[in-house]
Amino acid sequence: MHRMLLLLLVGLVAVQANAQGLGIGQWRAHLPYRQGLGLAHSSSEVFCISNVTFYAFEKETGVIQKYDKVIGLSDVKVTNIAYSEAYDALVVVYDNTNIDLIKNNTIYNVSDIQRKSIVGEKRVNSIYLKDSIAYLACTFGIVAFDIKNQEIKDTYYIGDLGEQLSVNNIVSDGAKLYAATLEGLRVANLSSPNLINFQEWQLDTSLPKAPITQVVLFQDILIVNINDSLFIRNGTTWPLFYEQANWTITQMDVSDNHLLVCETDGNYTGRIARFNNDLGFASPIVNDRIRLPQDIYIDEDSIAWIADEIEGLLRIAPDGTTSSIQPNGPGSAQVANLSFAGGNLWVARGPVPFSGNYLQGGLDTYGEGYWTYRDEFNTSELADFNRIHTVLAKPSGDGAYLAAFTDGLIDFGNPIARYDETNSPLQVRNGDAGNTPVTGLALDASGNLWMSNFETSTPLVVKKADGSFKAFRPTPLVPNGSLGQLVIDDNGYIWAQILSSSAGLMVFNNGGTIDDLGDDRTKILTTATGNGGLPSNSVSCLAKDREGEIWVGTGEGIAVFYCPGSIFSDFGCDAQQILVSEGGFAGYLLATEAINVIAVDGANRKWVGTNNGLWLFSADGTEQLAYFNTDNSPLISNTITSLAIDGVTGEVFIGSADGLVSYRGDATTGGEEFADTLLVFPNPVRETYHGPIAIKGLTTDAEVKITDVRGTLIYQTTANGGQAIWDGRNFDGREAKAGVYLVFAIKTDGTASKVTKLLLMR
Repeated sequence: MHRMLLLLLVGLVAVQANAQGLGIGQWRAHLPYRQGLGLAHSSSEVFCISNVTFYAFEKETGVIQKYDKVIGLSDVKVTNIAYSEAYDALVVVYDNTNIDLIKNNTIYNVSDIQRKSIVGEKRVNSIYLKDSIAYLACTFGIVAFDIKNQEIKDTYYIGDLGEQLSVNNIVSDGAKLYAATLEGLRVANLSSPNLINFQEWQLDTSLPKAPITQVVLFQDILIVNINDSLFIRNGTTWPLFYEQANWTITQMDVSDNHLLVCETDGNYTGRIARFNNDLGFASPIVNDRIRLPQDIYIDEDSIAWIADEIEGLLRIAPDGTTSSIQPNGPGSAQVANLSFAGGNLWVARGPVPFSGNYLQGGLDTYGEGYWTYRDEFNTSELADFNRIHTVLAKPSGDGAYLAAFTDGLIDFGNPIARYDETNSPLQVRNGDAGNTPVTGLALDASGNLWMSNFETSTPLVVKKADGSFKAFRPTPLVPNGSLGQLVIDDNGYIWAQILSSSAGLMVFNNGGTIDDLGDDRTKILTTATGNGGLPSNSVSCLAKDREGEIWVGTGEGIAVFYCPGSIFSDFGCDAQQILVSEGGFAGYLLATEAINVIAVDGANRKWVGTNNGLWLFSADGTEQLAYFNTDNSPLISNTITSLAIDGVTGEVFIGSADGLVSYRGDATTGGEEFADTLLVFPNPVRETYHGPIAIKGLTTDAEVKITDVRGTLIYQTTANGGQAIWDGRNFDGREAKAGVYLVFAIKTDGTASKVTKLLLMR
């Protein structure tokens, strides 16, 4: 399997994407590059692994090339790369053992190891190149990968009796292969025709049968790393060569006629120990920017290139001049929650959902094609503000509200303000002093910020537009006060996910008077008929669509409240599931899927994120319009954690625990009136273009007609929100002839219209 990698065009595409936005149906990856985890190099480029993918820096021009699934890589989570000068080829290995070989501007995918059923852990620890073979040191043995023929040649199981044995790395002196394993050093003759025979791999008994992290060859001498101590082979003995108390060795490399040892002290201070040809000490490489060095290469100009887990790719010149080289991107791959407004995307890093690992104080923003990350190191207000899991962009886009599972609320504006139990009615969690969890945020039409104060006696709190607060104790009581996500409907009712005990939904009505508690009403909705009719009490997400209907994701699919305004009436309002037909069978919409998030685009269509990918459904949910997963798209993960949509451009931002991508949809938010000038893009449509033609600036769901200059109707459609799409064909499916065409747009009620011209070149 292979695909063309259009490297020469990527830079141009990137420029166009930043200048004009994505083309309809195109993807863009938004990946972090702050962590440098490994290096490879050619004579002209340095390749650096980040924590999802990798990038290349061209030394002469300074051009940075990003590699990801959007430009053709087969997978995500790159763990190892190696460059073959002889074949001008780059070997790329992923966390799941999938392999890409980039050669002659073509990506060859070799998935044999990934597809092979192997008992136990399956991972590639390192790559060693020898002639046309890339030896892959794996957790189960050694795989010989033929670069020339892009195929797996052999697999060597080298345990005592031919069983699996984890190999950390491999090196050769031209006569023998040396494998650093969890049970010592294994040695085999490189010229042996039968390396597949485990008996060819002999244990070096002069070393202890202990885990060897790495073996390198320097000046024809073998050096091994055992428990952060280096031992050097001297005949049949291995005397201690180097060790430093309280320092961890992360990597040994050989370049610039030196042995280079990357070390860190565990307190974000790193250094590079250097040894001369005679193995004597040379001056170490020390620099304030070296924090957690993972790999190093020194080129022919004595420039040190270091992959640093904190600083990315470091370039240190002989005079000490230092720079960190990395593409612009978010601060982390982890995405817990997204919110878009006013041209800016806001990203909360985690946890996903309210437990597990997280980055302290993590917040990313994206606007005008540029990422900015904020954390405790560059924004003092985020110090000790842990587990930001929900973000709500202010309508203006110039600020946001941040909710943390431990530390309350931040109004991230100018100035930045923090709120917790010390300066607001927010309470600490029952039985957990010092933990002030806010688990949901929503703004009402009057600019009041409502929030969930998880597992407290007043689980619903509002920060009014005037800056004052009010706390509520809804009755009937919410089980454990465990409110989560909030949505406010067109009546001002607050719909809240109940997180604890799978208890369904709460709906709260303040009677239109926040300060008068006497007219407040609360209703708990469950699976009971007449009392919610939910398909499951396990509610995972909420969304309000453009018709005011409330869409609910549950453990047993999606349900819709079509009459939210009647929820407190005598008749109430029960949720309805959507019946769909597929393959001749009828069933409820996504009834077997875990629904993680629902987002509504400009055409009122529903984007649904699950643990099995992303769906796009028609406004009423009865028609599946698209389905994306990691196999048929550049999605980073099938587990979708959050969605946000830019209503102006139609770009859909898709977050997961493993990274963020975006997709340019064909729907935008329409206006009540037409724009002053309708925008047709591209215009003119040149001979080489065969993609979608977009008509923007429309009123919501406007009718669009395309005619020739004589008035003959060529095509007609209805806008998806504020944008209509034409494929350049007539009603018969044939490409329209070259010429000038008129585009008429008519408001749905017929009270207004607009016209513009389009030049089609064939």
